[in-house]
Order: sequence, then C-alpha cells, then structure tokens
Amino acid sequence: MSDPSSNPYFATVADQWDEIRAGYFTEHMRDAAIAKAKLPPSAIVADVGTGTGFVAMGLASSAAKVIGFDASPEMLTIAQRNL
Repeated sequence: MSDPSSNPYFATVADQWDEIRAGYFTEHMRDAAIAKAKLPPSAIVADVGTGTGFVAMGLASSAAKVIGFDASPEMLTIAQRNL
C-alpha cells in the first residue's frame, strides 16, 4: 500500500525529478552502489520506489532482469519514457 500523502508531491514533480535527483544522487554514486552489490549476471532485481527509473537504468547492464515498482503513476510514465 502506498503512502497517499506523498502521491500529490511526486505527481507534481515527476517531470522534473531527474533534475532534482541529480543534485543529491549522481550517476557515479549509483554506479558505485551497484558495483558494491556484486550482482551475478543472472540476477533478477526489484527496484522498489523506482521513480523515473534512474537506478533501474544503471542496473540494466548488471542484471538479467530489472523490475521497477512505484506507487506514482506519473513517475512510472517518466520511467517508461527514460527506459
């Protein structure tokens, strides 16, 4: 079940989320975190709270399958566009 109090916020900022996120979480940070996970090439990974798909995109080259979940339909729309 999603927290309904966050849904209006993410619906409002979905189009700008990648720009907002870049100020806090860079590609280098994402890639370093994924490298530390030492995923086997056969891994199936769940990205819970995938947002715009930024982490899922980084995981795509390290796992056999990445499944993104998010409570915000607006964020998932951007994730589909990004991926």
